[in-house]
Amino acid sequence: MSGHGRYEKTAGEQKRSKSTTTKLSSSRRTLYHLCWLGTLVLALLVFVDRSVAQEVTGTILGSVADPTGASVAHATVTITNLDRNSVERTLSTTPAGGFSAPLLPIGRYSVKVAAPGFKTFEKIGITLNVNDKLNQIVVLEVGDVSQTISVAANALHVDTQSSTASGLISGVQIRQLSLQSRNYESFVSLTPGVVSIAGSDVSIGAIAPDGNSNDTSISINGSFGSQNNWTIDGVDNVDRGANGTNLDYPSVDAIAQVSVLRGNYNAEYGRSAGGQINVITRSGTSKFHGSLYEFFRNNVLDANTWGNKAFSNPAVPRTPLRYNDFGGTFGGPLFIPRIYNGKRNRTFFFFSEEARRIIESFPALSLVPNLQERGQDPATGNNPTFPYPICLGPVNGDGSCPAGQSSTTIPSNMVNPAAAAYLKDVYSHVPLPQQTTSDQLAANQSNTFNSHQEIIRIDHKFNDKVSGFVRYLRDAIPTVQGGGLFNGNLVPNVTATTTRNPGNNLAVSLNFIFSPTLLNEVVYGYSYDGLYSQSSSQFAASNSPDVAAAIQLPFPETLNRIPSISYGATLGSMVGFGTYADSNKNQMIFDNLTKIVGRHTLQFGVTYSHYEKSENSGGDNAGTFNFQANPDTTLSGGADPSAEWHQEFAYFLLGQSTQFSQLSQDLRAYIFQNQFEF
Repeated sequence: MSGHGRYEKTAGEQKRSKSTTTKLSSSRRTLYHLCWLGTLVLALLVFVDRSVAQEVTGTILGSVADPTGASVAHATVTITNLDRNSVERTLSTTPAGGFSAPLLPIGRYSVKVAAPGFKTFEKIGITLNVNDKLNQIVVLEVGDVSQTISVAANALHVDTQSSTASGLISGVQIRQLSLQSRNYESFVSLTPGVVSIAGSDVSIGAIAPDGNSNDTSISINGSFGSQNNWTIDGVDNVDRGANGTNLDYPSVDAIAQVSVLRGNYNAEYGRSAGGQINVITRSGTSKFHGSLYEFFRNNVLDANTWGNKAFSNPAVPRTPLRYNDFGGTFGGPLFIPRIYNGKRNRTFFFFSEEARRIIESFPALSLVPNLQERGQDPATGNNPTFPYPICLGPVNGDGSCPAGQSSTTIPSNMVNPAAAAYLKDVYSHVPLPQQTTSDQLAANQSNTFNSHQEIIRIDHKFNDKVSGFVRYLRDAIPTVQGGGLFNGNLVPNVTATTTRNPGNNLAVSLNFIFSPTLLNEVVYGYSYDGLYSQSSSQFAASNSPDVAAAIQLPFPETLNRIPSISYGATLGSMVGFGTYADSNKNQMIFDNLTKIVGRHTLQFGVTYSHYEKSENSGGDNAGTFNFQANPDTTLSGGADPSAEWHQEFAYFLLGQSTQFSQLSQDLRAYIFQNQFEF
């Protein structure tokens, strides 16, 4: 019956309808459950390899048999952490003689197996690394259980439990091998299938020594550097802007291991299509251990380079270098006499502190005006004077100068007021060139890279069922970029920026052993990185008041910076950047449930991540004046290959800009993302 008319059912129709409805409801429920199950399976298939929960533990598993090869059921297996002198797990073998102990902290272990009618077996010195699944095959000898057979574990082992292509860098390797910048990232390229594009000198922090972005340019199995996932104790450590820089750089003396997974990794890894690099920090042991160190380099120990000595009037001095890296570590059992005594096998701490005081420079070749071109030579009447004629206006198409506009001198009354302000506020701070005809200046561009970092980690075993750790990292990296942040200008002194690069990383982990076959891991992570920079030299508007007063911009300038000057001869350009404020906050929580069923280990997990990103452009809201010329060398009679530069600087003095650009406002992006994964 269609339409809006009313239809009355008979009693028989109502009865048949009720019966049909019952059958349909049953069918619908079945269909509903099938759809729900199908949706769940589909969700698992879609999201299972995109989770970001990183393993920070290992697994010891194996089988127990008698001399005839028959399985030994219900044997007692005791797994002891030798570093902490603490029993981590006690379990019984299955009817098939197997056992499995996942979620074990990395370290040195012993495995003891005891069963009535057999001698006790003990293997000592098993080294468990992160992601390891160590298979122990135990054959018991007939005898008294009070008798013990002890064997030493082999340092080398073959992983027969996983097809993951992986590499491991131990803390001993990291601490004992030479590292130019003491950054663990340099070691990742030693793993098979990994190529570093950045070279051997990988600095810490978001800024490289040349002022550009310090990208983690590491290709794993052919992937791009921005496709890798970096974590610390399983906590996200990647800036989600370009996805190419790390948030924090733990001290190499605080690293226990670095795990590099190249492919075929398990479902709990994801976020990126490339490799998985996970740093595991050190924890305390049952004995106190500490270290002190200092690494230094200084240019007084070096000879000057031939490149510096090639210049004269004056020669370029030795490139300044002051490198001091000092700090220490201390760890052991945590106890307080009369308050928290007798718990030396339950609570452990580890503390690391590192500081750097670095002045690192590099030779820079630029083009700057000489004394006569700046109009500061009384012999020329303080009129800007060039060594050969330049054009006072646009050149012809063939590069020649129009009749009557060629001159070696620009009268001072023709100098643009804004150009005069730049000469006073900016160029007065630029050294004179050594090569007075070509205007080439070779100078040492100085950068300051200081840092201070603390790491504290506490591991605690509440009881035989619950254990966990808390680790907190804080670092501060104040730097000065002589050529300006992200620019690396070659003209020294004038576009310098002062930058702060603070970072924090927190990991809180709890492991629950509900039974020997049911375990759960919960981890909360927080990571933060900031990059706050401002002009600190002549390009700061407050330091160049004459320029700021002489130029009226179309739009309000909010960056406290004077306009940039760009020449076609780029070695003479001066481009500013900032004020800049960039922050990245990541929060995540994941839960991994492990169920052991016979010889099989099943894992289930869920991850929630919250990301916040705030970043302003920091670029052209202050404006840029471009001076472009392509004159033929006939302008200088063929005497100077730098004719283009001289003509462009003359245009600058005359105020003849070929282009001006300015953003109407300094744009800022706010990005928020919530991500659920199963």
